[in-house]
Amino acid sequence: MNVRLLLKLVSKQDLRNFVVGIAVVVGGLALAGLTLYAHEANESRLAGIAAGLSLLFILLILIFVIPPLAKRASREASQMNLPFEFTLAGSVVGVLVLVVGFSAWNTGNNLLFIVLSVMIAAMLVGFVAGWLVLRKLDIRIRFPETIYACEAFPITLEISNRKRLFPAFSVVAEVRGKERETIENADEIKDTVPAFLAKRILAAPHSSITLDHTSYIPPRSTAERQVSHLFDRRGRFKISDFELSTGFPFGFFRHRRRLEANEADIVIFPRRIADAAKIGAAVA
Repeated sequence: MNVRLLLKLVSKQDLRNFVVGIAVVVGGLALAGLTLYAHEANESRLAGIAAGLSLLFILLILIFVIPPLAKRASREASQMNLPFEFTLAGSVVGVLVLVVGFSAWNTGNNLLFIVLSVMIAAMLVGFVAGWLVLRKLDIRIRFPETIYACEAFPITLEISNRKRLFPAFSVVAEVRGKERETIENADEIKDTVPAFLAKRILAAPHSSITLDHTSYIPPRSTAERQVSHLFDRRGRFKISDFELSTGFPFGFFRHRRRLEANEADIVIFPRRIADAAKIGAAVA
């Protein structure tokens, strides 16, 4: 595969992150091996220098390797129908639970066990509450008949809470769809990619339109909102499903729920000439 086709599948930023990540990880492993060798050889000065450089490489890994991997994992998770994912706060609390749990087990300190119990209880309560929020929610949206590129248009959003007692808090509504079935230049790339990878690589990813954040929906009621959106270019947007998500109550988890939608194509017409003339006059 030549470089031009490779860049169509992988962005330059991803390639840069890959090269930097490999270099940092290999350098850190080399310094770890050098530190071990220096300890075995009783070279205290060399061991101290290698240990200090190892800490520096750990810092570089936290800066240059972990964030791109976390961002990539979050992007991949959004394409999958996962019921929940850990947020940054949830990941930090999870690590703290492991650290406090190990310290409590190692020292037998009752205070640490109490702290550990409170942390685990908070995560369990947050998980169950977030799961309850998204149960028995329905969504309906209405688009206008005519949509033009580079022009905001209104969307009517309705979220119904069918629960008898429990209200819904902090619900984010999104509509998911595709602008095309495959990525650009799929036929050209298909000739160079193995068949078992073609289906996954060439499929165009879903894109999401965030409609609104509804803070509170009482039980047995419907929240109706008027929101607006704008498409940057002409084309079509094929709606596949809806997604409701919430981080209620503590933000440790992001629960999500996918709702089926009647597949429909939204046609985005070219930008109106009158708007283009106004923009040209404003620039002049």
